[in-house]
Parts: sequence; structure tokens; C-alpha cells
Amino acid sequence: MTMKKLLQLSLLSTGLAAGVLASSAAIAQGACSVNYQTENNWGAGAQYKVTLTNTGTAKTSWELCWTFAGNETVSSLWEGTYAQTGKNVSVKNVGYNGNLAANGSVSFGLIAANPGTAPTAFTLNGAACGATASSQGNNSASSENATGTP
Repeated sequence: MTMKKLLQLSLLSTGLAAGVLASSAAIAQGACSVNYQTENNWGAGAQYKVTLTNTGTAKTSWELCWTFAGNETVSSLWEGTYAQTGKNVSVKNVGYNGNLAANGSVSFGLIAANPGTAPTAFTLNGAACGATASSQGNNSASSENATGTP
């Protein structure tokens, strides 16, 4: 092989490696961000607004999942359907809000009994997300940011 062909092959493989590293970094940022906001807390229960922002590719349906740290139980939810098994919660879109564009957002609300620490680890259609938990309404003002996987 000539020196010129070796150099071209070397540059090609370096470019491919850089492309793989760049795409790995994009994947590591997460599939979404979640803002889990306390709207009202009356001690035995609380109302939350959850805003999901899709930072990945467009979706035609979505499922957001998380695990509560304490004994919270969802008693009602609007703008989605939910299932809870123990501490694990799954919220799916309803017919009119299933399309979630890249960088698009959707919100839903819920009431939970036994409110505790806001969840900090979420998945969107099985891929890990970042999260922001904040308190408003009748709670003391506080904010915590976290990223994690369940």
C-alpha cells in the first residue's frame, strides 16, 4: 500500500471514531427532561404538574416511568393514563397528546397521597431522562436538580 492510501485510510478511521464518540455523547444526554412540580401540598396529599420535554427524536406515543422513594400512591391523573405497582408508576399518553415532537413538551397533572420526596429518575419509552423537582404553592420554596436512571 502506498503512503497516500495509508494516510487516507487513517483519516477515514479517525473520522469514523470521532463520529461514534460524538453520537455516544448525544445519547448520554438522555431522551428527555422532566419537571416534576408541586402545585399544592396539604400534608396527607399533594397535587403535581409534570412537564415532559422530548430531547430525542419525535414520538407517536410515549410512556413516562418513575419510582417513588416513599409510600406515595397516585389517586388520580389527568392528560394521561397511569398504572402503579408498589412504588413504580407508569404514565402513558391519551389519544390526543401521543405525538411528541423533537424538543416538544407535554404536561399532565396528578394527585398523590402520602407525598414525599419528588422522584428524580425517569424513563421515556425505556430511555433514561434528566429531571428537575420543584415546590410551589403551599410548600416552602425549594428546588433540586438531578439526573439518573431507575
